[in-house]
Amino acid sequence: MHVDPVAAERELRAWIGTHDLNDCTFSEQRLILAAWNRLGPGLRDLPDAPRLAGLQRMLWTRTMLLMRECQPAFAALAVADVPMMLIKGAARAADPVGRGGRSFHDLDIVVPRNRLGDALGVFVELGWEPSSGSSAMRMLTQAARLRSVNLHKDRYGDIDLHGCIFRPGQGS
Repeated sequence: MHVDPVAAERELRAWIGTHDLNDCTFSEQRLILAAWNRLGPGLRDLPDAPRLAGLQRMLWTRTMLLMRECQPAFAALAVADVPMMLIKGAARAADPVGRGGRSFHDLDIVVPRNRLGDALGVFVELGWEPSSGSSAMRMLTQAARLRSVNLHKDRYGDIDLHGCIFRPGQGS
């Protein structure tokens, strides 16, 4: 990452020139996408430019599928009167100004710490399962002690449910 766009473009060109896009991890794809969104017009001459544009479309589509999968859970939280807030990438994607090309692998939300169990109950009732391998019943029993829970549903559903925005020691 460089403040100077010329230096950033030079570094990205060097990286792309020495790495096979087929071997990129999801994290690398997201980083490349962020750089492509920032520098794309100047990189159209790269041999991999069509693949990078395709990667951008694929990640965006995956993000939209994830958000669609999560919509019923958000509606159920509203019905259960559990306040929630999108955080991290999801918050940026929810803002039409910051949305352009923003993608994420999971959707992070935060609920009030004392409502984490209520929120978890809503998700479990809708068929979401903890990705940790622990049973939903065990997680519900321990909800008062949990900081966060990663939940999955079907092919695209992936939510990180947080009871606190910050990590321990960073504030509350």
